[in-house]
Amino acid sequence: MLGVNILVWPTSAEMELRRTLVLSLEHVATLGHLLSKTYTMTITEDEKAVRDHLAQSLRVSDDPIRYLVLLTKRYRRTLVFSHRRSRIP
Repeated sequence: MLGVNILVWPTSAEMELRRTLVLSLEHVATLGHLLSKTYTMTITEDEKAVRDHLAQSLRVSDDPIRYLVLLTKRYRRTLVFSHRRSRIP
């Protein structure tokens, strides 16, 4: 069990965090482009629908990103604490 927690979980959590961050950054880039088209009044109805969908999905994806970062920080603290305790005579 300890091997799984040390070797497998951090790798899978890191990969999931990277995937989520990349997806969010792609959405932000697309949303930025669509917002600039909105301000120049060259946006189409289809693009408005995509813009609204991306804005909503970014609001929703914010919570899982924060949760993954929190879990990663907790796990790192646990590893540091257990390493320090194992070195104390």
